Amino acid sequence: MFKAIRLFIFIVGICCMSCENNNSEYIYKTKTGEYASKTGRFIAKFPAKPSYSKVEREFGKELLELHSFRTVLGPNKIFAIEYIDYPEAYINQMTDEEVFKLSKTNYIYQTSNTFELDYEDDIEQHGLKGKYIVLKPTQNLTEKNSNGHFLIQVFKKENRVYSISYLGRNDKQTGAFMDSFRLF
Repeated sequence: MFKAIRLFIFIVGICCMSCENNNSEYIYKTKTGEYASKTGRFIAKFPAKPSYSKVEREFGKELLELHSFRTVLGPNKIFAIEYIDYPEAYINQMTDEEVFKLSKTNYIYQTSNTFELDYEDDIEQHGLKGKYIVLKPTQNLTEKNSNGHFLIQVFKKENRVYSISYLGRNDKQTGAFMDSFRLF
């Protein structure tokens, strides 16, 4: 298989296990079988109960909390939703398009050794306007018969930025997960 993706998945898995918190305040199963977060104010069709982690990120002189919800199904399938609340003074200076562009740039930078931009488009989903991004394996991984991809949706609601992503090989649950994300 492709070692770089496995290493990335392994690192993400370790981070999730070390920060896991299964409190129902953070994530719970709804009557419809989807999962919801009271603090995140979202609902999504994860294929199994996601783990929750919170990591502090430096942002200038402040520490911001990155909230992450992940379901890992084997070494090549990660379903994730992350959100971060930016200071209003900062986020209000940017247009939604600038926020989406910055998010895309960050994803490309973080995965530049293994993935590259393949496609992007504006989307609207459940009343939210956002950006849809597809990253494909770099030539290195392609030569090793990699057929995985990184699908990302980015939405902004007030000062909160959500990222919905799938990393891995094609899966029948991917579309249902990506399309189900909505706020309440």
